[in-house]
Amino acid sequence: MGGKVGAGDRKALKYVLCCFLGRKANLGKNMHYEERKRFFNRILKKDDLSKIEAVLNEGFQKAFEAASAEKIAKGTSFLPGSAKVDARLDCGDDSTFSVAYDLDSPKPVFISDQSELTEKKIESIRFSFSTRFEHTRIDIEVTDGRSRDELSISVASDNKDSLTLYMAKISRIVEEMDVHKNFVVQHPFIVSVVLILMFAQTLSWAMYLSLFLAVHFFPDTFSKGFHFDAMLYAFYEKGLWVHVRVVAYSLICGFIIYWNLARDYIKKMYPRIEFAFLPASKNKALQRRKSANLVLGMFLVPLFVAWVGSLVF
Repeated sequence: MGGKVGAGDRKALKYVLCCFLGRKANLGKNMHYEERKRFFNRILKKDDLSKIEAVLNEGFQKAFEAASAEKIAKGTSFLPGSAKVDARLDCGDDSTFSVAYDLDSPKPVFISDQSELTEKKIESIRFSFSTRFEHTRIDIEVTDGRSRDELSISVASDNKDSLTLYMAKISRIVEEMDVHKNFVVQHPFIVSVVLILMFAQTLSWAMYLSLFLAVHFFPDTFSKGFHFDAMLYAFYEKGLWVHVRVVAYSLICGFIIYWNLARDYIKKMYPRIEFAFLPASKNKALQRRKSANLVLGMFLVPLFVAWVGSLVF
């Protein structure tokens, strides 16, 4: 049976189609906007959390004023979902801690005031603010975990001016945060390549050293069992091919060592997102960096200089 499609049905169909295509649906006066941003290489302190919570509380207070006026005008209580702010901490020991407040709460509760920040290893922090006025929602997630290290901001609202204002305020706070000025964090690809080459060069030295030591101390055994004299002949007469094989094996092994051992250790020492809440005595990342600087100065720098010298001379 056929029938006419009403204006409401066309509007709903347009909204579903725009959502499917990932576009904003212009439904006359009701247009919903959304914006997302991601940041890396940030060091978060308690003052930074306080500034973020101040922006969310500012939005909460505006919603509180609107809800209070509505409450007086209609003579009713606060409607559910009028405004709410919540925050959650995910800790390294798999424990969680959360705080929240709404219009019926006696007073706001802030995560930056909680003792858990300075007592446990924090892996992620999540903030959210939502209000039915202008259908505004703000989500902020800061992750210093194994899967990803980033600070993401998501703001959605029916009012484009409100969205722009909230995003600008929060982005300004993030941009003013301290950043890692260390070369390892700013140029991770270059550091990875250098470490792989250094591991490979060290392994090739070890292989050549083992080769000559074996010939020197066990010439008869290796000659009879493994025809080592033929290998030596190949090394001296066709040294290019032997060297290519050694370099290839060394690069492969160097990559495996870096990927399975050094990569995770470097990420723990120099996280792109770091929570600077713990005191220095409990900050493992800071302690690892101090140990790494000691090893770097005593062993790796001389090794790197020797490697560069072997390539030049």
